Amino acid sequence: MQHHFETPTISPAIPSRSIRSQYNLLRTAHKAGIIPQEEWNAISTPENLKLVKSDPESLLKCLKDVPITPRYNNANVHYCVELWRKAKGLNRGRAVLACVLAHLIAMKTFVER
Repeated sequence: MQHHFETPTISPAIPSRSIRSQYNLLRTAHKAGIIPQEEWNAISTPENLKLVKSDPESLLKCLKDVPITPRYNNANVHYCVELWRKAKGLNRGRAVLACVLAHLIAMKTFVER
């Protein structure tokens, strides 16, 4: 009977506390596929990650050379910056955001396999 079914792929949950920091939120959003690749490439460089350990607020300063991805609202700010600004104010909603990101990661994993 086992040869008729594929083994399930389990996507791990995302604790709401894990997306409180700027880097972890952006890393999780990248895994979910909602961060533009150019912005993530600029953020995730080893030099930038070393800089962030000494000054956590400097993470998004590396985006000054990255062109802004056009979006529906013609915003003149990078998507990562806008996501961080809006996510900072979440309290109880952070658990919902973590759940949504976990579902997006699970869907992305399902589609890619």
